[in-house]
Amino acid sequence: MPSVPALVREPSSVSRILVESLRILPALPPALVGLVFGFTLAYEGSLFAIIGGNPSYGTSINPTFGASFLSLAIGLAFGILVLPFIQGVSIHFMSRHHRKKPATLSESLGAGLSAFPAMAGATFITTLLFAGLGLLVGFFGALGLLGGSFLGAIGLVVAIVALVVSVILGIGLGLYPAAIIANLESAFSSLSSSWQYTKGHRVTVFLAFLVLGVPFLGAAIGFEISGIPSAFPLVALLFLTALDAVALLLFFAMVAVLWDQVGPTPSN
Repeated sequence: MPSVPALVREPSSVSRILVESLRILPALPPALVGLVFGFTLAYEGSLFAIIGGNPSYGTSINPTFGASFLSLAIGLAFGILVLPFIQGVSIHFMSRHHRKKPATLSESLGAGLSAFPAMAGATFITTLLFAGLGLLVGFFGALGLLGGSFLGAIGLVVAIVALVVSVILGIGLGLYPAAIIANLESAFSSLSSSWQYTKGHRVTVFLAFLVLGVPFLGAAIGFEISGIPSAFPLVALLFLTALDAVALLLFFAMVAVLWDQVGPTPSN
């Protein structure tokens, strides 16, 4: 179902967006929080069980090429087959709460299940897109570092351009989950709507996601530097599970809040 045109509202300040997102969390039912924590525990637990850690955080006991490949495969499996459902359920509940039209958990579970095909499709599309851009950044970045003066300069320029494009696309397409949940859009339509309705607001969206992401990235880096992951793998598993879950919940809440402020009138 296409979006219903509406007067686009100006988003709040970044601090206000963060406050509104945080205010949603205490209203979440324990079962929904448990669902998100269960997902992150299953994901991190799979990584630790198969390869001894999470290479993304530097906690893999054996960070070989094979381990990195396995971690990528696990990430893709969880990210495309499981996360879209978790994301749909969470954003539906959060969006309805933020609009003061609360939904029951069973309603949100039904909405997440109904939206799964579109959510998984959009996730698959964006995964391919950003994987391709990531390969460009990696290949030409390596060329820039290892190539001669001329090839090196070209490589660095291409890598920087690809990185900037990745950031712009990430901001412009980042609200597609809310478009699917709140406006019952298809995979392609949700990506188009996210790009359309974030126009003129992308600096705010970027800063909001930056403010959200920096503390969690800092916590992960600090945890790795501490040496705890290599000495106490179980502590690392529990810490990363909690870190991922809280980050996901805040990200879902922020997507719901941002879409409510810049998107069209919700139909769900």
